[in-house]
Amino acid sequence: FASYFSGNTVQICPVGALTAKPYRFKARPWDIDGVESVSLVDAVHSKISVQTSHNEIIRIYGVDNDATNHGWLSDKDRFVHNHVQSADRITTPMVKENGELREASWAEAIGLVSERLASYDATAVAGIGGARSTNEDAYAFSKFMRSAVGTPHLDAQLADGLDPAFATSVVSRAEINDLETAKTILLWGPDLKEELPVLYLRVRRAATELGANLVIVHPYRTGLDDVAAETIRYKPGTGPDVLRKLTAGEGEFENVRAILSEGPVVALVGRTGLTEVPDTAEAVAAFALELPDTKVLPLMRRGNVYGALDMGVAPALLPGRVAIDDADGRAALEAAWGPIPDGPGLNSTGILHSLAEGQLRALVLNGADPVRDHPIPSMAKAALETAEFVVAFEMFISDSGAHADVVFPVAGLGEVEGTATNLEGRIQKMNRIITPAGASRPVWSIMNDLALAMGSDIGLTSAEAVSVEISAAAPAYAGVTWDALTWGAGREGIVLPGPEG
Repeated sequence: FASYFSGNTVQICPVGALTAKPYRFKARPWDIDGVESVSLVDAVHSKISVQTSHNEIIRIYGVDNDATNHGWLSDKDRFVHNHVQSADRITTPMVKENGELREASWAEAIGLVSERLASYDATAVAGIGGARSTNEDAYAFSKFMRSAVGTPHLDAQLADGLDPAFATSVVSRAEINDLETAKTILLWGPDLKEELPVLYLRVRRAATELGANLVIVHPYRTGLDDVAAETIRYKPGTGPDVLRKLTAGEGEFENVRAILSEGPVVALVGRTGLTEVPDTAEAVAAFALELPDTKVLPLMRRGNVYGALDMGVAPALLPGRVAIDDADGRAALEAAWGPIPDGPGLNSTGILHSLAEGQLRALVLNGADPVRDHPIPSMAKAALETAEFVVAFEMFISDSGAHADVVFPVAGLGEVEGTATNLEGRIQKMNRIITPAGASRPVWSIMNDLALAMGSDIGLTSAEAVSVEISAAAPAYAGVTWDALTWGAGREGIVLPGPEG
């Protein structure tokens, strides 16, 4: 049957008569091992159980986390694991020779990358990515690029998100569970059913079962329109004009303003499409915070983008939500890392433009595919074709990875351990249950070896050790430990800032 959530029927079947194809005939229930983790399909980070047999992921079940997904999963969450065992996966380093990628040893690949990156002026190198894996991998990326390479040009987004300072430090930030007690919900952002499907279920429940009044502002029909108390349509790109009229509350918007005056209000704020400038979301948040008893939840889709921004993978942010121009925060980080570049760097669009113009010469892609995902793919392609040296950390050869001079195979779902931070600032534990395929390795481990080869010891010895360093170096994460995330209430996550933040 046609549904984004069909897999839930398999999980709740009381007698086990319903079975999903990827699992059928793979194992018996008593042959299965499982471990709790979180899904990085989108920024909700639904709690999951990764279940395996004979070192192979055979199914994913939802775990009943009251704070996030209530046990439900989208089919994207549930069936994403099939890629881990794909025959197309890269399982050994690849080096380009005569225009074609060939297999290489780790020593050869690391030696080539470290030599080439060290040969450039630091400000001629840039990095994009970090939002598809753990916080520990993103932290390693940030530390490697800023400390070992010495460049400020770093971004986890691809011109499709929000301002990093706003997204990570919004005033009066809402939690997903605030939807349970909201009287009014304002949704001015992406179509949740398409972009954040489990959050869509939570909003739908609030509107249909809990009595919340849902107001939707979007250029097109969305998956929640049928349960909305009011919908506002507008021509794409004219969001600021609509906001001015809504703020005034005149004419056709008088009834909407009356609904929004009933608190508590939860405002879900993001970009309705790429034609809407990111500043609109900030303006909507400012408007919402003037409503009675309001909290704001900023919406971005990409897996661990909030965690990556928190780790300093942003042009003007350092780890722990510290602005680049915060003298005290910068001094504290340099005490742990050593010297880092002054001032903000370029964002992803600026990086790609500068590569295309020859002002930047080398690019490190950490799980990012700008040719496919950037709003201007022609510019991204031109940038990668012009770049003198491109390194990609990938599980597969992506459209962008095809332009790389060196591709490092990275570990994926169920093969890595660490933490991740969702859109409400909730940090949760991810666990490892299978060995990485072939010679694949965690990103943090590869970054550490590259730094050593370049003569810079960034001291990353294990995922847990990186997590401990994050707790010490990133102010918002102070006091967040693996034990706290593994036992007791912390198993459902710790909302940042941390206990000591």
